Amino acid sequence: MEGIIIKSYTISPRKPNSGNRNILDILINNKIYKSYLPGKKGEIILNSKVLIIPKGISDCPGIHYRVIRGTRDLISDTLRKKSRSKYGTKSL
Repeated sequence: MEGIIIKSYTISPRKPNSGNRNILDILINNKIYKSYLPGKKGEIILNSKVLIIPKGISDCPGIHYRVIRGTRDLISDTLRKKSRSKYGTKSL
């Protein structure tokens, strides 16, 4: 699904995990979807278009979607060496 970024923030996961997870609020057809942003946060611009897929993150309750990096207006993680197919980067 394609939507527009409204808000960007971090939440902490459930026990026993720690750290912060980057979450985006995305507007699609006047409905707000909370989705997880994998990888480094980087430069996120509000009101830019992104694609999301229905694949949640297990340690954060209420997060049922995931953003696809490297598509539409969201930049891919260019410094990533491993697991490049998830982030849309080419091999060097």
